[in-house]
Amino acid sequence: MKRPLALLLTASFLALAAPAAFAADAKPPAAAPARSAVAVEVKIILASAAAAPADQALAANAGQLAKQFPQFKGFRQLSASRQTLQTGQQGTFALPIPDSSLGLTLIGAEGGKFKLRMAMPGGSADTTSTDQGVFYVGGMPFNGGTLILAIKTVAVR
Repeated sequence: MKRPLALLLTASFLALAAPAAFAADAKPPAAAPARSAVAVEVKIILASAAAAPADQALAANAGQLAKQFPQFKGFRQLSASRQTLQTGQQGTFALPIPDSSLGLTLIGAEGGKFKLRMAMPGGSADTTSTDQGVFYVGGMPFNGGTLILAIKTVAVR
């Protein structure tokens, strides 16, 4: 009877000691990847075929707007808003079209580039931007002109 009891005690001891032995050899769990953040500024611009005085709020965008949208001669900023997004987070930006908005989700960030998913009336698309980068999305008719969105991304450190 002593022998089975000794085996049982030895087996119990090994069972208790084994996890500690394996834990000592195991690598600590990898730290969760740092969540990236980006500040997103969205300017809503009304473009028209008619020439108009320069809008000072668009001074930084004027050259690029004229280059990318040569069919328009007048550009006027209707609004601007800014949100900071964490990886996986969606921000919503109101558009002047009734019951519509722009949804921007930060999918990820790597090497100074941001991957964003845009959702708005008419569909959705993924795009990439850089720190201090500006990209333009246009084509929605509004009040006799066309809406253009100037979207700027800035890394949050």
